[in-house]
Amino acid sequence: MSGDWLSLSVRVGIGEPVDTGDVDSLMGTISIGELRANLDEVIERAENGDQRIGITRNGTLVAVVISVKDFEALEAVELAQDTAAYRAAKVDDDADRVTLEQLRSELDAE
Repeated sequence: MSGDWLSLSVRVGIGEPVDTGDVDSLMGTISIGELRANLDEVIERAENGDQRIGITRNGTLVAVVISVKDFEALEAVELAQDTAAYRAAKVDDDADRVTLEQLRSELDAE
């Protein structure tokens, strides 16, 4: 593994114009070109170090490499949010429905 990548990720992650949007938990960023040259190390850092590594194109964050553990945690949060939204929608459901045929009849009558 290249020791240069560590200093590169810190240099790029601090002081360079990187549009991170709402992503505050990145450990560092690397350009797509630097990613190509250091792919094994980037994956190892994400996998073993639980680091989230931002990938930039022209100084703008375009992707993030995360561990499977982080991905599964994000999926669990998304599932919980979907379940909560479904339950809230069920509570608000007034059970007032029409069939497709009824809808067509109403639209044809207009």
